Amino acid sequence: MKKIIPFVFFVINPLFTIAYDFEVNDIYYFIYSYIEKSVIVVYRSESDLDAHSNGSYAGDIVIPKSVTYEGETYDVVGINAQAFENCNRLTSVTLPISLQFIGMEAFSDCNITSLDIPDNVTSIATNALDGCRWLTELRIGRSIKGIGTFAFAGCEHLRDIYCYAETPPAINTYYGGLVSKATLHVLSGSIESYRTSWYFKKIVPVENEEILAHYDSLLVSAKTKLATARESDALDFFDEEDDILQAIIDEQSDLSSYQIGETEYNALKQAYDAFMVKMHDIIDSIENVSENIVPNLFSISIYDPFGLCIKKPQKGINIIRYSNGTTRKVLVK
Repeated sequence: MKKIIPFVFFVINPLFTIAYDFEVNDIYYFIYSYIEKSVIVVYRSESDLDAHSNGSYAGDIVIPKSVTYEGETYDVVGINAQAFENCNRLTSVTLPISLQFIGMEAFSDCNITSLDIPDNVTSIATNALDGCRWLTELRIGRSIKGIGTFAFAGCEHLRDIYCYAETPPAINTYYGGLVSKATLHVLSGSIESYRTSWYFKKIVPVENEEILAHYDSLLVSAKTKLATARESDALDFFDEEDDILQAIIDEQSDLSSYQIGETEYNALKQAYDAFMVKMHDIIDSIENVSENIVPNLFSISIYDPFGLCIKKPQKGINIIRYSNGTTRKVLVK
């Protein structure tokens, strides 16, 4: 998916309050790009004065990564300026991994207590969280590049800021008392860089940093191996283990790195190990297959002696077609 590049106002800053184009599940959207098929979340209506005085969103809001309207599916890429302004009945908001920017005053004067900004967000605009006096914890993903003026102004109870970007994002914001009251959590190798650019008095390493690194590596490996299997006719080799691994990948890929802990890592590792054990059991069940052919098992078709394509090896003679175009008869006991 291509990155959306909106209007620049110090850091990326989308449009001011605009009317919505459509609504899905009580969330209001403006079509940001017909070409890229993208939308941004907006306030209910520019002219709805009652909504502006009380906030158009309330309760626990979960924003999806994509929405479908009139047969078209759109990626949710931004939170528009003032989209959640004065939503004092809003208790929490979950942002999607598809999100790329957060606009001016997007969450100003809300009563949320925590906010997780996903890994693909590159900018947080001016006054984005201004006046969120009950906000205590803020987590910012790895892709952040810029944070606008007064972004955290009025966040008087903010005590923990987690920033997972290796390079400190450009920041031009009024901290108030945050530099002395709040703890900034960053990657251990980036502490000195943040110390010289963000000026917080207390900067500490993020928790679970080693788990995050291992998880990223494992997730990439699992995606690669499963994708390779799915591209072949051997998909049904893996049955239950295949489905479990895919389900975990689908769920965990939508989580930002900072939401991964030991529990999530162990679940993925267990499913991955089961997948690999099943794969090796299948390999071991085929006689006389040389080591240089084993890697090609990810991209094969299998046929019975009569030329009928089958889902998995069966006892007796199997005809196996490899990705290099060669075929081989093997005996499965």
